[in-house]
Amino acid sequence: MLRDKSLITTIKFTDICNMQCPWCIVEKDIQKTGRTPTALWSEETKAKVYDVVSSQYYGGYNITGGEPLLYPDVLCDLITHIRNTSGLTKGINLYTNGSLLTKDLVEFFNYHKVAVVFSVNVLGYKNLVNLLDCSNNPETVIDNIGNIDNLSIRSVFDRQVPFAYESAILHRLFPTARLEMSFDYTVFGGWSMEDVDFIEAEICKLKKFTADFSWFSMTLLNHNYCASKQHGAFHPDGAWRGVGMCKDVQGIGMYGCTGLCAVLSPKVYNRYMVVGDNLRKHSIASNNSYKDKLCHL
Repeated sequence: MLRDKSLITTIKFTDICNMQCPWCIVEKDIQKTGRTPTALWSEETKAKVYDVVSSQYYGGYNITGGEPLLYPDVLCDLITHIRNTSGLTKGINLYTNGSLLTKDLVEFFNYHKVAVVFSVNVLGYKNLVNLLDCSNNPETVIDNIGNIDNLSIRSVFDRQVPFAYESAILHRLFPTARLEMSFDYTVFGGWSMEDVDFIEAEICKLKKFTADFSWFSMTLLNHNYCASKQHGAFHPDGAWRGVGMCKDVQGIGMYGCTGLCAVLSPKVYNRYMVVGDNLRKHSIASNNSYKDKLCHL
C-alpha cells in the first residue's frame, strides 16, 4: 500500500479524561452517536490499529482522547510501535491537557520526537489553577511542560472573549512554544462580522507586546500543526469515523477547523481569511519590513 503523506489519521484509545471541558469534541461525539464511553480499547481494537500503522499508509498520527496520559504505558507502547513500524521519523502529534505529565514522559516524548499539543487557558475552565488541581505533581507540572522540545499550546476561547493578554502571558510562561488560539466550536456557527472585528482588535492589542508573531496562530488561519487532510479517527470502541464535531466531505472526515468552515457565511469567512492573511504576512516579516494592515483602529 502506497503512503499518502498528506493524510493524517487520529488514534484514540480512551474516552476518559480527568477534566470536563465544556467544548470537548469527545462529549459531542458521544452525544451524536449515542454510544457508551470506552475506558480503554480492547486487544482486538489495538491489534487492528497496529496493523494499520504497520501498513505504512499514513503520513502522520494524532494521538488524543480522552486524556492519553491516564494510560502512560499504553501511550508509550503505541508511540514505540509507530516509530518502529511506520517508517516515520516524525509525524506523531500528542494532544493532552498536560496535568499528568512527568519528567520521564517528557524524556520519552523528546527521544521519540513527539510533537505535544498542550491545551490550557489562563482564564476560563481550563485555567492554570485547574491544571495544577488535576495534577499528580503540581509542583513540577509547569516545568515539565516547558521542557518539551516540540511544544504547541492550544488555548480555547469563547465568542468575543479577550485573548490578547492571555496569549502574552502564555508566551512568557512557555517562550519556546507555538500558541494557537482555538475557538469554542459549539458557538462557531453563530459568528458575525462583529466577531471577526473583535478578533482583529485583539490581534492589534497583542501587537503591543511583541513585533514577532512567529509563535502565534489562530485556528483556520495558520495551520502550523493541523493536518492538511485528516482521514477520520480510530476510536476506542473499535469504530472508524470522523473526529468529534466533523463535517464529512466526500466521504472523508475533516477535522473541525476545516469542516466547520461550511457553517460560516461566505462574507464572514472571507473577512476572516483577510485577517488571517494579514497575520501570516506579519509573521513572515517579523523584522517590521511589512507594513501591516491590521491596526487601523
